Amino acid sequence: MRWATMLRALGHEVQVSVRWNGRAADVMIALHARRSHDAIAQFRERFPTLPVVVVLTGTDLYQDIRADRDA
Repeated sequence: MRWATMLRALGHEVQVSVRWNGRAADVMIALHARRSHDAIAQFRERFPTLPVVVVLTGTDLYQDIRADRDA
């Protein structure tokens, strides 16, 4: 919600979801690489030219990135 608040304050329309709903968007911003892996792959497959931003979060940096290929 913090990211959504910041982006809205900058004038962007933001949709927050736990799982990607398949809808088009100008960009996907995924928080947490491992947990977002499937959604990122699906978005990229459906919209190969649109940008995807992956924000590495706490467990990504402290644990997952070293032990989980999806991260």
